[in-house]
Amino acid sequence: MSDTKPELFSDSPEFDSLLSTISHLLFDVNGDISTLQQFLDTLESGIASGNSVNKILGKSVTNIETVTDKMTKIKSSLDDMLKIDRSDISTQRLISRDKIIRDVDFSVTEFKKCQHRLKNFDEKLIEENKSELLQEEEAPSAFDHNSAELSPNYNRMEMIVDRNQQIQSEDTYQNNLYAQRNAEIERIRSNIQDVNTIFKDLSAMVM
Repeated sequence: MSDTKPELFSDSPEFDSLLSTISHLLFDVNGDISTLQQFLDTLESGIASGNSVNKILGKSVTNIETVTDKMTKIKSSLDDMLKIDRSDISTQRLISRDKIIRDVDFSVTEFKKCQHRLKNFDEKLIEENKSELLQEEEAPSAFDHNSAELSPNYNRMEMIVDRNQQIQSEDTYQNNLYAQRNAEIERIRSNIQDVNTIFKDLSAMVM
């Protein structure tokens, strides 16, 4: 009878459970990234305008925060998976482990691209809004110059008050919009930093 012992592999239910968790989360993340890419394509194409842009931007920022939360969970499960001793994992499971790490790495890279695209679009929009506002402030108002000729019986003081109220209302709207844009950019920057911290170098995990 041979004394050679057959190579033993554990069923490793912990590994299988972690792999399943990561796979399901990654499936959701990839769907979210695909949606985010569609949002960005719409924004960058110029098809959307006005309030539609604001709505898409809001949904995009929320999407980014949702994906970041899911990626945090993925990284936690990856860390637990890597704690399992290689000698307790079959060759097939090692291959599956390395593949899921590469898949996560790819998704993280695509997500980072989306984050930077959205940040750049938001920053560009802020500059465009500021430029338009300055042009409006510097442009002479035909309404003011010609008001006496167009409506000689109209109370000029009431017209001036109405115009000032309109300008103040527009200024308030633009200032609120500017604050909203800056808040969105800060949220995006924060999430970019979070993702960079969470996933420093996934490729180094593949041994």
